[in-house]
This record gives sequence, C-alpha cells and structure tokens, in this order.
Amino acid sequence: MTFIGTAYFVNEKSAIDYYAKQETDEASVKEYIEEGLICIGKPTNTKIHDLSIDSDGRYWSNELK
Repeated sequence: MTFIGTAYFVNEKSAIDYYAKQETDEASVKEYIEEGLICIGKPTNTKIHDLSIDSDGRYWSNELK
C-alpha cells in the first residue's frame, strides 16, 4: 500500500511546525495557506480516501481515485 501525503494539516500550527523542519519560515507558510497551497482541516476532495493523520498533524491518504 502506498501512502500519499496531502497538503492538508489539522491546524495552522501543525503546518508551521512541519515546514519549519524544512527551513520554511512562518510568514511563508501563512502565505501558502492564503494562496491555497497548504490547506487547514480535513480534505473535502472526493478523490482523497482512507485518511490518516501523522504525528506532524498532516493528513495522508492511502488511495487516490
């Protein structure tokens, strides 16, 4: 089974913390959220199925249809 990381996070803090590990600053993450490149909350896209949340607060899918 292949897991696919999504651009969705449970909350803004989780996204900021996740991207800080990749040396992306908070202002940039907030800009990405405003632009829709990073999304907050559970995915509503009908092509994303079988969701799980990792320890970073990021949603993962094991199936894309």
